[in-house]
Amino acid sequence: MPSSSLPRQSPWPAIEMQQALQILEEIVGLNLDKLRSIEQKQTNNLKELIGYVLAETLLAFRPVPNFRASVMDGYAIISSDGKGPRKVVGAFNAGKATSNGHKMLESGQCVRISTGAKLPEEADAVVKLEDTEVLEEDDDGKEILIDIGINPKRGQYIREIGSDIAKDELLLAKGIRLGASEIGLLALSGRKTVLVYSKPKICVLSSGDELIDFINLPNNGGNEWPIDGVIDTNRPVLISLLLEEGFNPIDCGIAKDSEEELINSIKNAFSKSDLLVISGGVSMGEKDLLKSILNKHFNLKINFGRVYMKPGLPSTFASGIGLDGRPKLVFGLP
Repeated sequence: MPSSSLPRQSPWPAIEMQQALQILEEIVGLNLDKLRSIEQKQTNNLKELIGYVLAETLLAFRPVPNFRASVMDGYAIISSDGKGPRKVVGAFNAGKATSNGHKMLESGQCVRISTGAKLPEEADAVVKLEDTEVLEEDDDGKEILIDIGINPKRGQYIREIGSDIAKDELLLAKGIRLGASEIGLLALSGRKTVLVYSKPKICVLSSGDELIDFINLPNNGGNEWPIDGVIDTNRPVLISLLLEEGFNPIDCGIAKDSEEELINSIKNAFSKSDLLVISGGVSMGEKDLLKSILNKHFNLKINFGRVYMKPGLPSTFASGIGLDGRPKLVFGLP
């Protein structure tokens, strides 16, 4: 009978996906403060903040809106005047106001107002255009007198100060990832700078003698393409996934299936980042060296070596303190 030194069963018990996620969460949580750094970003180029995670809690400097505003096109009035005729004494448009010499709104008067415009101090209601009728105009068609056909209620169609956001109200919580809606709130805050966590650098490495880097392939295929190799697609896919999630991936290329080369490739990766994702070398073959190398040469603990999932049963996670004294996390994928 032929003999072989290769094991017939894995020494690593397979664990459920939920247990693997719990292990990841626990170990990453313990090392999070050491793994991430904080940087200050200018907010004058908001699009560059997309994908960053806030490192501070942001409160509203001022209420929003910070003035009483109309939510309708119509007329600002004093509600106690009830329905009936009103003298039009000015116009308030968003961003500016004219009053034809009148500095305040008096009983029996109104001002024309547009949506979003600031209300006169004395006004306590807005009547929409549809509830009014023009009674008198001047020669230029400017309204002089209107009739209000409803009994207005105090506060109607008014957006009060702080009705959207109160002063000192939470705008954005520490730890939130900045997306489109968060960028809007950040712009609203009026801040010139904001503290964010630097996007994590993650090295991505493939291993395997059979692997061919796609960038070295001849254009359009044909007879020049190798027939005895496997194109490395895992690495570009992993790099792309990390980019999509807002990380900063570092392409560490392909390592051959030799202990020396794999050790050197991992050392190179650890010189650039504390996080490493390796594709290959985690199963039970003669050339599957990753677990042994991580444990013996880098003193990392194999937290799990197999996970009940298809594909990906040999998925591996290792952690520990590197030779530089910093925590290292390694994800090994088949």
